[in-house]
Amino acid sequence: MLETRIGLRNARRVREDRFRKFTMSPRARATAKAATTDILIPEKLYFRIGEVSRLCQLPAYVLRFWETEFPQLKPVKSSTGQRM
Repeated sequence: MLETRIGLRNARRVREDRFRKFTMSPRARATAKAATTDILIPEKLYFRIGEVSRLCQLPAYVLRFWETEFPQLKPVKSSTGQRM
């Protein structure tokens, strides 16, 4: 039993943390994770979508979806179509 191994008070906190993890949206989880770590942005003029997804701590498909939904987001593309 979880309560006997770590104590009743700690078991309740562990259960609450597990519940919170599954009830938080992916964006809220990313925000919570970003609040605990400092993000260093390299001084570059252009970033590839994989680099941006790591910096934003979001999947690349979310960024691609946002490109189609929001006309303000128009990434520069190379001659081969690679987002830069």
